[in-house]
Amino acid sequence: MKSEQKQEVKQAVLEYIQSHNGVTYVEVEKIFARMGYDWQDNYEMRLPGHDNIVLWSGWSPEAFQIVGDLMHEKAIEPNQTSIFVYLADGKALPFPIAKKIFQYKKPRWLPIVFNAWREDEC
Repeated sequence: MKSEQKQEVKQAVLEYIQSHNGVTYVEVEKIFARMGYDWQDNYEMRLPGHDNIVLWSGWSPEAFQIVGDLMHEKAIEPNQTSIFVYLADGKALPFPIAKKIFQYKKPRWLPIVFNAWREDEC
């Protein structure tokens, strides 16, 4: 993907998340599809430091990088959510749910949504 195209997709994802609360990976996939972005592949995003906590799968490394860049830039933030949010979107991962952050022996799914970054008030 050309740098300019990637930037357009990244901007579209950011604008969608800024105007909607609790955006799922499924909703981001719909943005990718609408923009003609080839995001599908066999990679998984795992929680850093927790090899058996899967956040999402079926994307390319470049697609995960778009979301990762937005988090790194503090434009969006991930928040844990209920599996029912994903079931409402019609898609879920085939793993047991990670009920807490823990070093599991087998893969678990930690459902998350994205929201616009907000500074916590102290």
